[in-house]
Amino acid sequence: MICPKCGSNNYDWVTQCGRCGSALLQQAVDETHKSIAEGQTKPPTSRTAALPKLSEFNDLRRYLEQHFSPQEWKHNFFLTPRELCEVAENYASEITIDWYSEGQRLTAESCVLVCIGWKSNPGKRIVLVGLWVFPNSQEAYRVWIDKGVYGKTVPVDQILDIQGRYVLNFASGSYALNVFDLQSIDPYELRQYMLVYCDINGIVIDL
Repeated sequence: MICPKCGSNNYDWVTQCGRCGSALLQQAVDETHKSIAEGQTKPPTSRTAALPKLSEFNDLRRYLEQHFSPQEWKHNFFLTPRELCEVAENYASEITIDWYSEGQRLTAESCVLVCIGWKSNPGKRIVLVGLWVFPNSQEAYRVWIDKGVYGKTVPVDQILDIQGRYVLNFASGSYALNVFDLQSIDPYELRQYMLVYCDINGIVIDL
């Protein structure tokens, strides 16, 4: 991956650049923890302002299906990156977060896969994929129409927030997770992981 600071292609964004030593992710995570400690987090979005207290994994899945699914989709739900971060932070004491970012196995130049697990029930996970980077806007639409996301009541570009060649929103789905090199992260770190990923991939986003 190309280092956004010096242009070197010897850049592991989870750690640092082999040439200039830039460690954007760690700097961003440190800033997040500082903001949380100082109470400087942003107010929640309209759909996450009243997240209920939940006691088990199935309650979380059921809530997401009921409140984050278009009318024609009973078992698939779609969250904006900011909403996903707010869900993670709201249930930080109950859930686990695993992160993967690349695109070779998911038909895109790059994307983010986030797994939400329940600490007291580690065998179950909610898998969401978003922040897709495609070669062009036509490919961004084609992939999702091929998957059956037509948007009968809501246009597909609104369901997924398609911005040119970028597909921003996270969609739930089923994936063979054993093929991904998942990284366990703190739920409060998810927001900054996304911000650094977006910065590297040229995605303009407000989290």
